[in-house]
Amino acid sequence: KQIVRTLSKKTERWTPEMSWSTNGEFILFSESLPGRKSAAYRLAAIPAAGGDVQYPLEKLEARGTPLYNIKWSRDSSHLWVQYADKTRCRLGSVNVSHLQTGKPASHFEIRQHSDSIMNFRNWSASRDKKTIAFGAESFDHPPELVVLQDGKQKQLTNLNPWLSKIEFGKVREIHWKNKNDDQDLYGVLVTPPGYKPGTLNPTVTIIHGGPFGFSWTGWLGYRSTLAQYLATHGYAVFLPNFRGSMGQGWKFAEANYLDTGGADFEDIMSGVDALVDQGIADPNRLGIGGSSYGGYMTAMATTKTNRFRAAIVDAGITDVLSQTLISDATPAYNSFYGGDVLTERELIAKFSPLTFVERCQTPTLVIHGEKDIRVPISQGQQWYKALRMLDVETEMVVYPREGHGYNERAHQIDWFKRSLAWYDKYLKSE
Repeated sequence: KQIVRTLSKKTERWTPEMSWSTNGEFILFSESLPGRKSAAYRLAAIPAAGGDVQYPLEKLEARGTPLYNIKWSRDSSHLWVQYADKTRCRLGSVNVSHLQTGKPASHFEIRQHSDSIMNFRNWSASRDKKTIAFGAESFDHPPELVVLQDGKQKQLTNLNPWLSKIEFGKVREIHWKNKNDDQDLYGVLVTPPGYKPGTLNPTVTIIHGGPFGFSWTGWLGYRSTLAQYLATHGYAVFLPNFRGSMGQGWKFAEANYLDTGGADFEDIMSGVDALVDQGIADPNRLGIGGSSYGGYMTAMATTKTNRFRAAIVDAGITDVLSQTLISDATPAYNSFYGGDVLTERELIAKFSPLTFVERCQTPTLVIHGEKDIRVPISQGQQWYKALRMLDVETEMVVYPREGHGYNERAHQIDWFKRSLAWYDKYLKSE
């Protein structure tokens, strides 16, 4: 309680997740960046005995490195930092001995520990920092236990040997620029097994959630992603990291603040155009889809362009006002989409797909969890009903008992099969 009272006096908004240094002298926490209404936070530290808040990685974060999953070293002299870098995940360590002096560090250097590891979600370091264990993954294999010791890599497990008999779509990072402002952009392209350059493919653009997420060049066969499933059924799959994503710093991650469905939409469409220009995507067989923020962006996209022949709006926000008033997400988070919902009605209407629903002509499958409290089911219902009223081809699927994501195996299997069938119907039929 004393810690909470102290923090409440020192900072305006902070998250309850805290981390004690191993020597017990400091507590790490995340604090909202001053003067901003977005969801961005910076790393802060406060002496356990009380005192001024310090920002141990302030200069590093100011340079745009998006840090997360931060842990103390065993001797409290370093912080382990995991961060997104374009379409890769990396691990580094940073010296924070300056905390003891109470003075900011003059400079920061990240010692890189994971160059040879393609991508990973979890990791653990030995006491002497010489050995690191990763749950490392590749495009054709889910995580395996890999140990990195003195720069040498060794795989300790092979949990799914049967996967070696399956030919997966090739996953690679791609780069393009926004056609309007030349913003550098990165994303992931999955091409079908046996893909031959110069061959036009039916192509589905999958938008990630967040919007503070990012798509990466790793294993895309999880139950929550359609990428490899679609690729192994003959599709090229495009996963763009538009502005608002992790991977290019906080300025980039906040670049769609009060502009959702604006420049981020143009980022995505510039990527689609690049794939068409390269002879990869068939311009006459384009689909789009996504969950959560991806569902929101999908709905918004179909009000801005008729280039997509099929869309899937999964757990997507369609009206920012009603979403803010009934969601379990904080109003501060939802203000990211459209400002203060009670005083800036015209602004939030601009960022709500429902405002422009009459422009949508794209056949749309709407999917939602019955018990979703993050994006309540009424968001999907109103989009479905509006499309029905407009005589746009549409169906709606509701998974009973499910929240913001589908956990029951029968529902997961149905989600995969139903999504593929929807795209096949409109992108592969003559």
